[in-house]
Amino acid sequence: MKLLFKTSIYFLISSIIVYTAGSIIFYFLVRIEINREIDEVLVFKKGKIIEHIKKENTLPNFNNIYDVKVIISSTSNNKNINILKDTMLYNELKSEYVPYRALTFTYEIDNQFVKIQLLKSFFEIEDLIKGILTFILLLILFLLLALFVLNIFISQVTFKPFYNMLHKLQNFDITKNKPLDIGNPKTFEFIQLKNELLAMTNKARNDYKHQKEFIENASHEIQTPLAVIKAKCELLLQSNTISEVQTKSLLIIIDAVRRLSTLNYTLLLITKIENKQFQENENIDVQEYIEKHLLNFEELISLKNIKLSTSFIQKPIIRINSALADILISNLLNNAIKHNIEGGAISIKLSKQELVISNTGSMLSVIPETLFNRFFKDKSKSDSLGLGLTIVKKITDLYQMKITYCYENGYHEIKLIFPVN
Repeated sequence: MKLLFKTSIYFLISSIIVYTAGSIIFYFLVRIEINREIDEVLVFKKGKIIEHIKKENTLPNFNNIYDVKVIISSTSNNKNINILKDTMLYNELKSEYVPYRALTFTYEIDNQFVKIQLLKSFFEIEDLIKGILTFILLLILFLLLALFVLNIFISQVTFKPFYNMLHKLQNFDITKNKPLDIGNPKTFEFIQLKNELLAMTNKARNDYKHQKEFIENASHEIQTPLAVIKAKCELLLQSNTISEVQTKSLLIIIDAVRRLSTLNYTLLLITKIENKQFQENENIDVQEYIEKHLLNFEELISLKNIKLSTSFIQKPIIRINSALADILISNLLNNAIKHNIEGGAISIKLSKQELVISNTGSMLSVIPETLFNRFFKDKSKSDSLGLGLTIVKKITDLYQMKITYCYENGYHEIKLIFPVN
């Protein structure tokens, strides 16, 4: 859920709670005030009636009392009572019970106590209250909608610098030697955020630059002495003065130097891929690259007497760096050949969305989930560095491809799924 929408929802919910509570309180306050006003009217009418009785010693003409219903009855109770309460009376015109506010009191006339009940209807007032509440509720709904829209608009204006910084940060490329440009916000908190982001990205750029220089320098400095060691060993091998034991030792040294040189190059390549140093992408015909590398591996395939079958259903075009495309296809094919059996088989299926390479071979001695891990290798392949498929995984991750592995019916299957354009 987006921040703007989330804050607006919170604002709307809290507003609904506040307005609902306010409406309920308003309703009861209005009822209390109306009851008080009606009680005052009834008490006033009572006073007028008592005043008339004292003067005339008889009940007044109640026809002259408007908007108040009067009920007179004799009572044997000689105690003065004065009761205010809500009650219900049946209204014949409306054919229903309607609410009344009643004031009941007794008074003595000619040594006879009379109970007088003054009643004022709530019916019209209730209708009025309902009308007012309906109007208020509609007004509240309108205000809520208006405030919700206004809150979104204000939040968009307020958080615009934040979203601008977020957008700039999402598009920040550490490989380009450019500082993060996030404008000049005016809000104090956003100014602090800007300063922290600039400090963080500048440090990241400097660290990346130093790391890149260190890796390249270290790789270069390692390659030079390795080349010297290899050249000197090969020169000694040409000498007639060394023994057979010394010759074997020199060959072991040359092989170790070769492996170390390959490891140095491979690790440097992985680092360059992780740091996204391969920027120049182009449209690559996958089938063309497969056919090119199959020609390169033709002698090795014949040497192991491997049966090759290809099925090119479509010719997918993917956007990738050409050097990485060479490495990707070469490593996948080399893996299928290197880990195959004598007289085995390789199947290559290419469609618009995926490349599937299957090869015969024994089951892995380790769990398949670790196949693409760095320095993973099958125990039976001691001459392998365990980095070929790691490079493949790094390349596929870089270009949003998906790669999977499974072993079924004596075949290792690696499936490469291309990104949807």
